[in-house]
Amino acid sequence: MKRLLRAGWWWLLLCRTTVAAFFGLAAYSKLVPPNASQRFLEGVKAFKILPDHLVIAAANTIPWAEAICALLLLLGAWTRAAALVIAALLGSFLYGLLTVINRADGSVSECSCFGDFIKICDGPPGTCHLVLDGALLCLALVVLLFGPGRLSVDHLCASRKPPEGVDYVREVVRQEGRPI
Repeated sequence: MKRLLRAGWWWLLLCRTTVAAFFGLAAYSKLVPPNASQRFLEGVKAFKILPDHLVIAAANTIPWAEAICALLLLLGAWTRAAALVIAALLGSFLYGLLTVINRADGSVSECSCFGDFIKICDGPPGTCHLVLDGALLCLALVVLLFGPGRLSVDHLCASRKPPEGVDYVREVVRQEGRPI
């Protein structure tokens, strides 16, 4: 298994950067263009899942969480934590999509999931949105389970040796019986 992971580090890089690109563009499209945050707020409200005060909180929090996690995934820093947050977001998005699809009242005419830049799935929430979010969830879970890969800040930090004095201090503390 370790040999497979060593040989396939570029697969991890591909998974990580794909998720980072999708969520970076999604965050950008919700934060930067004029009236983008208002359109996203209206999109979240149209799903009719959250009460109004949580709709406002979600509409203001989700784009920033997406932007921060996309940057962390791109750099490979705190990769598993960022992948966990992305997986939780995707799980909640899938729940919202399934709720709207099962309700089938036509209240949501367009999914504001990825903004204006990623138009893979047009029209009301449907199977295409579920497949896209499911595929991204799978990629995020791969990163969560197998880590960032070689080309990452996490790998660079993990491969560095601690300074010489650190081992001496640990040994003295162990001999005295105190926890580290």
